[in-house]
Amino acid sequence: MLIRYTITIIVVLFSSLCLAQSSEQQLYEAYLNADMDVWARHIDSTNWDSTTIAERTVLLNYEYGYAAHAIGAKLEDAAYRLERFANHLEEHRVHLDSGVYYTYKTSECTFRLSLERRQITKQIKGIYEYINRAMEISPDDPFVLTMQGNVEFFNPFFGSKQKALMYYQKADSIYHTHADQYNYPRWNIRAMQMPLLQSMGYVRSKEEVLQKCNELLAEEPQFSYITGTFLPTFLKEKKH
Repeated sequence: MLIRYTITIIVVLFSSLCLAQSSEQQLYEAYLNADMDVWARHIDSTNWDSTTIAERTVLLNYEYGYAAHAIGAKLEDAAYRLERFANHLEEHRVHLDSGVYYTYKTSECTFRLSLERRQITKQIKGIYEYINRAMEISPDDPFVLTMQGNVEFFNPFFGSKQKALMYYQKADSIYHTHADQYNYPRWNIRAMQMPLLQSMGYVRSKEEVLQKCNELLAEEPQFSYITGTFLPTFLKEKKH
């Protein structure tokens, strides 16, 4: 009886460990296929307190990405996902490059603005303050450049689609030529390329946009955002 009980505990613990240690490839493929439930299970099954500093750095990146998804999809736990990410960000601050920290803070302000409009002035001020600091510290970091592009692209009043494209293209180039220098999970590359295509749709010709789509699909044929979302919408709009 004791042996059977011990074996059961080992199996449960081993299964939990495997779940918590979802491979980067599995999480990447889930992102490509917009299957974010895989991310939720990975995040929820990983004990922050028992992870190493390096593991926390990676986990924080996934928490950031999932918080963005939860808010955009209006999930019931969106506020919880934001607070979990924000709390871990502050706890892990000393282990992050300052430019990366301020980039995450930019995203936190953006998330809070999406959830709570009553502090619009405070959050917009924070967005520009933090991204300016990030760019001063790490102007060639593709993660920082992507966030600067987002600030330009998604601001309906003061943003510039042309400037956004410039930042996305620079980030895209750095990811392709110096990927080993910046140890971000691969989903960050695809997350940058989605608004890159969107900004191209505003300021470049149809032919240029389609060429870029083909280039990205040659790199990553499973990129479902391009085939399932962007291209159908883009081609439909170009008919009018």
